[in-house]
Amino acid sequence: MSEICCTLGNADGSGKGYSGGYDPTIKNALLFSGLVFQSLVVAGEPHYDFWTLVSNQLGCSPLNNPSCATSTNSNGWNDGVIYYDGNYASNRNFQLYVKKQFWTYKHFGNFVKPGSQRRAITGSGSTNFMMAVTDSSNFYVLAMNPTTSSTTLALTFPENVCATQAHRTSATEDFANISTATGSGTNWSLPLAANSLTTYIFARRSC
Repeated sequence: MSEICCTLGNADGSGKGYSGGYDPTIKNALLFSGLVFQSLVVAGEPHYDFWTLVSNQLGCSPLNNPSCATSTNSNGWNDGVIYYDGNYASNRNFQLYVKKQFWTYKHFGNFVKPGSQRRAITGSGSTNFMMAVTDSSNFYVLAMNPTTSSTTLALTFPENVCATQAHRTSATEDFANISTATGSGTNWSLPLAANSLTTYIFARRSC
């Protein structure tokens, strides 16, 4: 599956549609993450690509406007994950500007690897914005919370596991290390901050 470029809308996917406009915020990053979850979890696609990695369609001048790269505008396009100044040849601004999408995609790129096996997450707390994958050593649980309220996912594993790492991307965090899930054996609690994407890692062994 591949996104073809330029979608705007809300973090939960509502109101999404093809449109001009540049949005580097967590809202748009979660909207695109929702499309990845939809492709992998609902459609069962084995792989997801993004249309363009690097774009010059900022829609503003980062040298003239310090908040250009981190603020929404209606002149640019959401056709990339990393951006550069289109006038670099004349103004010598070679800086790269990384959108929140880069950090949310990192969760999928780092942990949903070729050869891993997707495990269904079922129950009253499950949504289409969650997935679990395993390899021979670990469970990786990716869970997005596109709402303005924090919540906690109570998860029961099919075997004893041990929480080892956790990473979160939010409005203020870029793939930040956070506290691991709490629990023991097969039963664990995974806090999900408002407007965030979090990956919890569990070793396939007892603690």
